[in-house]
Amino acid sequence: MDIPTADPDRFAQRLNRLRQRFRPLQRDAAMTAKEVCDLVAQVTGTRISETHVKYLTSGQRQPSLKVADQLAKAFGVTAGYFTEPDWSPVVAGVEADLDRLELLRKMREANVTVMAARMKDLSTAELSVFADFISAELHRRGNQDTAT
Repeated sequence: MDIPTADPDRFAQRLNRLRQRFRPLQRDAAMTAKEVCDLVAQVTGTRISETHVKYLTSGQRQPSLKVADQLAKAFGVTAGYFTEPDWSPVVAGVEADLDRLELLRKMREANVTVMAARMKDLSTAELSVFADFISAELHRRGNQDTAT
């Protein structure tokens, strides 16, 4: 059974955001379909096909409730993340967590592990202030690459 309210494009966009944020360290490319399948199998004990994941990430297929639930569990989000509107508190919470994850990833990749370890308990608002400060400092120095 397909999720009646799931827009395949929205589902694809959010699944791709998760794939990008959960990618292995030191790699810019998102998780592959195989890596997503392996994660689902590891977390849920069930398998989905790589082909199906590719269809979902391209917006060519609408997921079933079962597959959406498996993917949500694998990535540690609620299934509502895939179906709720952008303004939903569910989506906002997951997006904030993903932004925090990306900031910590960038810090780890830059070998800022001590600072990253200390920042793990900061709130999203506190991390945002910190990221804004870094962005402003980089801009002041003439570096257009921001920390966000």
